[in-house]
Amino acid sequence: MVYEPDPLLTSLALGRQREREAEDESPGVPIDAALIERARQILIPIARSGERVTYVQFAAQLGDPAINPSNARELLAMVCEVEGANERPLLGVVVVYQHMKRPDARLCDLIREMRGWDCDDEDAFLKEMALVYEYWRPL
Repeated sequence: MVYEPDPLLTSLALGRQREREAEDESPGVPIDAALIERARQILIPIARSGERVTYVQFAAQLGDPAINPSNARELLAMVCEVEGANERPLLGVVVVYQHMKRPDARLCDLIREMRGWDCDDEDAFLKEMALVYEYWRPL
């Protein structure tokens, strides 16, 4: 099943990435709207099934040589920004470290920032994970 992309929101996320890169003056991972959408198309069925995948599995499914398990969090943060701007749960939380079974701490920071939650990484992740599964659960 293919889910409808939102080009306006994807453009917004790409604009934010450019702003962050300009501030840091570091090149970052080359991300475009098509890559964000490809990531969403991988993550939505995972969320619908109530599963999680590791960063290694996500990078392998994505199949983009520029994205690897070490730098996938930047793409996942952009997916989260697109989802959050569209008032949906932050889909990137279904990608976790194999040993910890939760996402990168920077993604947890993004969750707290976007949601305005005052909680630790574990609480933020678990709360957002519940929202993701509830939203994408099949009817």
